[in-house]
Amino acid sequence: MSVKKIVWFTGFSSLEVQEIIKTKRYTKPFAPWIPAAVKSFAGNKNYEIHIISAHYYIDSYKKFNTDNIHYHFFNQGIPFFGNGWPSWFPLDHWTHYKNLRGPALKILRKINPDVIHFWGAEIPIASIFLDLNDKEKEKTIISIQGFKIEEGANAAPKVRVHIQNEVIKSAKRFFTTCSWMDGIVLKHSPNAEFYPLIYPINLPKDNSSIKKKYDLLFYARVTQSKGIEDLLEAVYLIKSQDLELSLLVMGPCDKEYQNELITKAEKLGISKQVAWAGFMETQEALYQKAQEAKIYVLPTHSEILASTVRESMAMKLPVITYATGCLPMLNSQNENVILVPTNDIAQLTTSIINLYNDLEAQESLKERAYNYIINLNSNQNFRKQLEAGYNNILTN
Repeated sequence: MSVKKIVWFTGFSSLEVQEIIKTKRYTKPFAPWIPAAVKSFAGNKNYEIHIISAHYYIDSYKKFNTDNIHYHFFNQGIPFFGNGWPSWFPLDHWTHYKNLRGPALKILRKINPDVIHFWGAEIPIASIFLDLNDKEKEKTIISIQGFKIEEGANAAPKVRVHIQNEVIKSAKRFFTTCSWMDGIVLKHSPNAEFYPLIYPINLPKDNSSIKKKYDLLFYARVTQSKGIEDLLEAVYLIKSQDLELSLLVMGPCDKEYQNELITKAEKLGISKQVAWAGFMETQEALYQKAQEAKIYVLPTHSEILASTVRESMAMKLPVITYATGCLPMLNSQNENVILVPTNDIAQLTTSIINLYNDLEAQESLKERAYNYIINLNSNQNFRKQLEAGYNNILTN
């Protein structure tokens, strides 16, 4: 079998990458599923994976490789400086990310891959798809990892929504997680082809000996759409039933919004029950801190298949979450997480109380969830899912 060249267009950063490409300033790591996905192909001699990504705070093209994985980074921000464009002069938005499209296309065509894979239609680098020629588009597959909208708590810049919709409308093949996602794509692309794909997670180390300090845990981006306000209200309602539960909140949060949340907790009379841990610099530190809690709760209003839910399952934390997006698929065979109707704070409150008071239910739930997620998240399973989509391109 000849070696197949696969290009991954994505946006990601890690501490290891920043050290290698010598960024001028620190950037918070994001998109940890890309390093996790790399593990499925590292050392596989049948493939040559090329990861193309823009990055802030570099002044020129940077590349390096490890085994069969080749990394290509170019400047995402202002030329020579690498800073993001200011809000009063968003040149990248005005030009539909032309600053990304030129360098990325040059790298792509030099590689001349057999398959082109965009990890997301909603990310800025997806704009490159619109500049591909017909032959390049024919060998492209798009991962749907979320949907951007122009209004509401999850609002995104109009240019990103426009590009996302144009990419979905023009593309042929898609990786999706569940039929709910398929339905949204079909509204834009009636003849779309779908291939199932569940993004990988970096499995946490076993830290079962860690002492439990908190009753409840919330970790995600701390936003209204992720349900932090619903959870604060649930903690208040639980307290009104003579049960004071402590809550650990972790994740990046806008300072102004965090101040609003702190004020809300004070008005609800639960401020002493809530600990604000902020953003964890590494995933290892996050996992370590998370396991100080007993139950993970994510009342998210907008979700695909939250990696934090799956990570909590792998940490043997019982999970309560809203039945949003693709999350119900986690219970397709057994009850592995407790699902609550979206926006139903009363039922969320009841579910937390019932699970907290039933230690036997906690044990059985977390063991089922752990066994399920370890099998689901194997490198072999993930690679097979990707290969199903890639092989459709390679054989046509």
